[in-house]
Amino acid sequence: MWLLAIAIALAIGFAIRYGHGETPDEWLELVVKIQRTPCAYKDNYFDELFIAKMINLLTLDNPPEPTRAEQKWIRTLKKECKL
Repeated sequence: MWLLAIAIALAIGFAIRYGHGETPDEWLELVVKIQRTPCAYKDNYFDELFIAKMINLLTLDNPPEPTRAEQKWIRTLKKECKL
């Protein structure tokens, strides 16, 4: 019983620590802001491709949540664009 309580507490802690809670709509809003902002990412071809890919992915009828790597890339671009 105690093991189950500890496992649940660890799972909740992990979810709080690593689950940022953004919805696909919030990710789309951020990606569109990055796309519309004139910033340094526009000099990088791979960043432009990534932004276009994310917009296509997040505008689906039932969009998936970006992977951890995609979330990190979006946050890096957000910092570079000073949003």
